[in-house]
Amino acid sequence: MILRRGSTLILEELVAFLTEQEIAKHKLPERLEIMDDFPLSPFGKVSKKDLTAKIALKLKQEGKI
Repeated sequence: MILRRGSTLILEELVAFLTEQEIAKHKLPERLEIMDDFPLSPFGKVSKKDLTAKIALKLKQEGKI
């Protein structure tokens, strides 16, 4: 997630909001990653492959995978 400058968000706030919106429990996020930008493909779209690799590397560094 990319936040507006000066904004903050914590996982508990996001989960509370989504719960109020009646999002199914199994769809609620377990983790929140705040990023400065998303990796983009040559076509200007978010590169899901690069984003997945970036998050996987971060999880590995944290010892979670």
